Amino acid sequence: MKTQIILWTAGIILFGAAIFALGYLSRGGATSTAPPEFSLSPGGMGMTSGGAGYFLGGDTSGYGPSTIAVPTEELVAEVQQYLDRLDNPDLSLARLREFRWAYQAEVVERSTGRHAFGLMIGKGTSQISPKAGPNLFWNTKYGSMVAEVGGGYGMVGRMLTQEPAGDMAITQAQARSIAEKAVAEVGPNLKLHDEVDTYYGFYEFHVLQAENLVGELDVNGYNGQAWYKEWGEPQLGMENLASAR
Repeated sequence: MKTQIILWTAGIILFGAAIFALGYLSRGGATSTAPPEFSLSPGGMGMTSGGAGYFLGGDTSGYGPSTIAVPTEELVAEVQQYLDRLDNPDLSLARLREFRWAYQAEVVERSTGRHAFGLMIGKGTSQISPKAGPNLFWNTKYGSMVAEVGGGYGMVGRMLTQEPAGDMAITQAQARSIAEKAVAEVGPNLKLHDEVDTYYGFYEFHVLQAENLVGELDVNGYNGQAWYKEWGEPQLGMENLASAR
């Protein structure tokens, strides 16, 4: 029993150290306004893959075994309950993306129209949790907040320090140039959607394949690192609920 406790403790410490390192390095990027050259080689300007898609192979882990659509009014009410826990009246649900097993919600600031963070909502259980990846680790304003409130991310939230961050060194145009080079490396049949969402700390582009949205590609606004996330299946639909930019 004592040996098991020691092993569990060591595992938690190592996991925590890895999460802290990822969050710290992603925020400590370059201060130059010159756009970094995209590269797949290791380092701050390389690309980090998000791994398997959210719903790849019908994986319903954490979301529940349902593909039945949920009424918009019900989804909005559930997300609002989540936002109420953050005690920030400036936050508003702007957009819902539907997938086979889950929804993806985009939250913006009412006062600025700027993207704040993203949430995942399971169709079967209506469980709400923060999107993983840059949504947590590159988000210089809301990352630790939503990690703390979101189920299963509490320890991560306590470990991600909320450091003051100035304006992003990389412009939206420079970020698109980086994203275009990155998506070309991912696959020859992929291209970027025209729109871009600006978060605190990163830009998010959506990826098209044969006119279907199939993934997202984020660019760190400080060091130019790119993060690609393949959804594993196309988006089924999207509903705009408020002004987002």
